[in-house]
Amino acid sequence: MTTPRSLPASGETATPPVPRRVPRFLVPVAATALTAVLTAVTDLWFLPFVAGLVLGPLARGRAQAVVPVTAMAAVGGWALVLLWRAWSGEPIGGAAQVTAALAGLPPSALLIIVVTLLSALLQGLCGVWLGRSLTSLIRAVPREDRRPDLPSGPAVSQPASNAPVHRTPSSPTEQGLS
Repeated sequence: MTTPRSLPASGETATPPVPRRVPRFLVPVAATALTAVLTAVTDLWFLPFVAGLVLGPLARGRAQAVVPVTAMAAVGGWALVLLWRAWSGEPIGGAAQVTAALAGLPPSALLIIVVTLLSALLQGLCGVWLGRSLTSLIRAVPREDRRPDLPSGPAVSQPASNAPVHRTPSSPTEQGLS
């Protein structure tokens, strides 16, 4: 079906359609979410932090893109794992209710699942913060080739070998004030 915009005006030719590209943010989101899914399946619950730590150095100048990517990937990765486990027959809701009861909270499975996803979000964001901070710290340390060299050559006045060296007395005994 064609729309009025796609029809050429009288005497004009139609322009060929431009192929759509995958948005740039989808690649890191997919990679981080896949990492979160694979590691959560193997019960490595701390990996949203590691994924954020890896994405943290990318945040320099692009924090508006990296932070939401990390947030979506961490929460999405854990949500996919919870959905997969619920779909495969594991008692996710029952385990969440028991966890809520042990924590002294109302026996709401939804509350514990939301807290679980918030935990993944906080891990990812803390990882981004730490990765970005460490990158800034490493870049702030001067390297040897950045340090200015000490001046040498004819511009520096050095006493001649036979010239007397005058030294100013520094202590009261050297000044004769004992």
